[in-house]
Amino acid sequence: GNTTTSSAVTVTVDNGAQIYYVSKSGSDSNTCTQAKVDGVTAKLTISGVAGGLSCMAPGDTLKIGDGTYAEAISLTTGSLTGTAIARTTIQATTINGTTPGVILAPATPTANGDTITVTNTSYISFKGIDVNAAAATTDASAIKFTGTSSNNLIEDSHVHAGQAGVHGITFLTTTAISNTVRRCKIYEIGSNGNHVGIDLQSSNNLVEDNELYSIAGQAIQALLFTSGTQSNNNIIRRNKMRNSTIVYGGITIGATSNTGASSGNQVYNNLIYATKYGLQLAAFGWGNKVWNNTIYS
Repeated sequence: GNTTTSSAVTVTVDNGAQIYYVSKSGSDSNTCTQAKVDGVTAKLTISGVAGGLSCMAPGDTLKIGDGTYAEAISLTTGSLTGTAIARTTIQATTINGTTPGVILAPATPTANGDTITVTNTSYISFKGIDVNAAAATTDASAIKFTGTSSNNLIEDSHVHAGQAGVHGITFLTTTAISNTVRRCKIYEIGSNGNHVGIDLQSSNNLVEDNELYSIAGQAIQALLFTSGTQSNNNIIRRNKMRNSTIVYGGITIGATSNTGASSGNQVYNNLIYATKYGLQLAAFGWGNKVWNNTIYS
């Protein structure tokens, strides 16, 4: 539930959200009731991430124990969309942003070719997960957001692909807006300049306090290629980009034609070094602000 505190009284409001546990020592023969926290005791766990997800309703939390799970995650129906005060959360039981103990390393990607696919689903939080996208389909993504997917969060997680030809984290529709990527490490992404660490083909997103290295294409881009698309009012701040010399490696914002909109983006307090390119302002962008970034070779 949610807790509200004042100087006089503390009130806890139960919004009905449940917590379910997954662990490598669990069993998929256990029921959702057994895998649920009843407010006092964590009961028997489920062994697979998919089994845990099948228990969840909007606003619930799935806590995953340390270990490697050969599973992809596909959230494509909107059935787990949370709210601003009751987010749906998928996280490590113990969140360790330095060395995540929960590793998603599927041998087979989602139907879209990704390791995690989120479509028409909002208010989802991913926390403390290592996403290994080495088996993703060429030109797919480690984590992809499409459709109307807004207000999602990726935090304290690692995303990598062993330099396979895939993207890192992508927001690929104009309605995949107002998402946040925070305190993540994104590395060994892509085999050519088309493969991007974080791709913002949408608006009002926040990308902050991340580390990106060994990215074949742009580390972070809000660069539009398709007519009628928009990448506006994104904030890119306090990120570190390094050791990406295959093709690009830095930040690019703008559009490739005047039929796309790229405006009002803010890029500041980033550190970029040992990359082939630093920070590029492409044509057909306007009202974008860039300041207080440190770039050196």
